[in-house]
Amino acid sequence: MVENRQIVGMISLYQHTSTVVSEGVEIFKPFRNKGLATKSILLIQNIAKFYGYKVITAQVARKNIASIKLHKKLEFEIYHEFISLKENRQLLFIKTL
Repeated sequence: MVENRQIVGMISLYQHTSTVVSEGVEIFKPFRNKGLATKSILLIQNIAKFYGYKVITAQVARKNIASIKLHKKLEFEIYHEFISLKENRQLLFIKTL
């Protein structure tokens, strides 16, 4: 992710099926709390829609309160809670595009 000609983070899309994709967003610490994660997820959603995906998912650590609030604000729903291989509690968010 680039903002004002500066790299501020990373975004990713991972195809699971022909209709389902997952997103990942990381905004580097100095650039957080400026709306860039929201902007990034909206960009990812537009790209996913353009390529015909119908569902987008996101995996968020249970302790990442800011990301949980962000995904809820962007109308993702909690689909499942689980414990990862590293024994961290995770939430799987899902949204129909």
